[in-house]
Amino acid sequence: MTDKSRGAILGGLRDALRAGHLPPDASPHPGSFPPDPSNPPPGDAVLVERFGRELESLTGIVHRASSADEAAAVVLEIARKHRADRVLAWSDGWPDCQGLEAALLQAGIEAVTVNVPQDAAGRRSALDAIEPIAVGVTGALAGLADTGSLVLTAAAGRSRMASLLPPVHIAVLARSRIYATLPAFLAAHPGVAGTTSNLVLVTGPSRTADIEMTITLGVHGPREVHAIVMG
Repeated sequence: MTDKSRGAILGGLRDALRAGHLPPDASPHPGSFPPDPSNPPPGDAVLVERFGRELESLTGIVHRASSADEAAAVVLEIARKHRADRVLAWSDGWPDCQGLEAALLQAGIEAVTVNVPQDAAGRRSALDAIEPIAVGVTGALAGLADTGSLVLTAAAGRSRMASLLPPVHIAVLARSRIYATLPAFLAAHPGVAGTTSNLVLVTGPSRTADIEMTITLGVHGPREVHAIVMG
């Protein structure tokens, strides 16, 4: 690029900036998500049904539970199906399924929480220990009805590894946390991005078509995703 060309480009940018204008103060910020009055309220039966349909269309599996005890029973059923004597789980006490760890222990299944050290040797040892675990169990901050997505946030005792490393991921989701859309969820949780080290939307099992355009499940994450809708 010549000096003359560079000067012409920079000059054009300066002229555009001078001619630009900011929107009036009363205009909503483009990153804001005001509530949409046309959306059903979170947990509405219409949203619950649509969430289930969308997730199942992506080969996800939806279960219904009326209580934490029923949700724990479903988790046990899935763990036994996969012959899992250990599950990689969030620490006990998360709101949607309190007592799950005790129920697993009573059934002879150990709930393993992730605590990966910073040093290389300790990290390798910890990852080697959890690598054989076939089932991960988490809660979910929300579900999105229009896409069948689960909204997960990382925190102390709630590692993202539990939803990423095992080939089977089970998420327990209270129906009251199912929103119509992502903007509806963000309108209800405007500061959520600043409260967690990781916020991710899980939309069905991991899938890729990198090799010969053939869809393959479970390459970059779980190949089986279960959502237990509770309440």
